[in-house]
Amino acid sequence: QRYVELVRKHIRKENSELLPLIEESLSEAEKLRMVGHFHDLEEDILGSSGLEAFLVAVRTLCQKYSLH
Repeated sequence: QRYVELVRKHIRKENSELLPLIEESLSEAEKLRMVGHFHDLEEDILGSSGLEAFLVAVRTLCQKYSLH
């Protein structure tokens, strides 16, 4: 539980402090390019329907272990 709380705290800090700073520093063109790269990488790793299968698995595990 301690580890999970540390990871959650880390993620909250990234989301509230680091990512907004990065987003402010990127142009719209750079953001769009990154979206394309992430999409391509996601498809290369997970396949065309892999993301949905991954999300279903995550939801199933969250329900099984009562995580929200």
